[in-house]
Amino acid sequence: MYNRKTPYGVLDVEDPQVSDLSMLYKIVYGYLCFQLRDYSEHLMRRYAKQCSQRREDVAKSERFLIGFAWGAGLAVAAATIGLIIAHKGQPNTR
Repeated sequence: MYNRKTPYGVLDVEDPQVSDLSMLYKIVYGYLCFQLRDYSEHLMRRYAKQCSQRREDVAKSERFLIGFAWGAGLAVAAATIGLIIAHKGQPNTR
């Protein structure tokens, strides 16, 4: 129980007959709860979007690395085949 001493006596600030504090508290608290809920939803959507973007970036880099490895492998294979063909007509010098 909260009281406030005034020149007219002691008032119970939680009594709706003499004080609007409880009504004001409920209004402000309710408003802040809605604001907090909305802001939390905003932050969650932003976080989910960032996570999704990171997953897409990782997938792109993995695809690039796989493509690069395939390309490098094909280049090595082509160079090896080219060397084999180039040395095919030459005698073995061992």
